[in-house]
Amino acid sequence: MLQIRRVSTLLGLSIAATVILFGAPNISAQQKISYEQAYAQCQADIKRTFPPGSTDTAGRNSRGAACMKDKGFNLKKGAKF
Repeated sequence: MLQIRRVSTLLGLSIAATVILFGAPNISAQQKISYEQAYAQCQADIKRTFPPGSTDTAGRNSRGAACMKDKGFNLKKGAKF
């Protein structure tokens, strides 16, 4: 019983160390960009994905919201919601 517990602990620690070393993103290396910079990058992405004159406004809005969320900014809902 003690041997099984020791092997399980060793296996768990090795998996945790692997995740920490290779799977976890380096938070100190990520730089926080300003809202204006994120908005400009997202606008460029949207213009590339949905060219001007496109009638798919739901797709443009969804893509813009997802892009801003990826950059770390939450969108505020309007007063009518």
